Amino acid sequence: RWLVVLPENAAEHPWATGASEALAQTGAEVVELRVGADEWTRSELAARLRALDVDAGLTGVVSLLAFEESEHAGHEGVPAGLAGTVALVQALGDAGVGARLWAVTSGAVSTGRSDVLESALQAQ
Repeated sequence: RWLVVLPENAAEHPWATGASEALAQTGAEVVELRVGADEWTRSELAARLRALDVDAGLTGVVSLLAFEESEHAGHEGVPAGLAGTVALVQALGDAGVGARLWAVTSGAVSTGRSDVLESALQAQ
């Protein structure tokens, strides 16, 4: 089982469905957790994780929260995706989820001169 955590408003991003589909094609059971901006706190995420009861047999967690590049409401200059990812790491521990976390970005780094850097905020 894999848990895919993504922003509620990321449904249009090609990676939002692509990550789940790629995992499913390998035979994995995929559980998606879509979180709204009001749920991007340590306590809210931990509660949602506990409610899913996902730790049993969980292979890994894929976070697409970095795709949310808007500014975090409570922290000027901090991308919401960064704050959400930090909260998710803490919430996974609080909920007793020991599976590895993969934090996915898109366009956050360049691999060469011809590779355009499109989303530097996701690299934070």
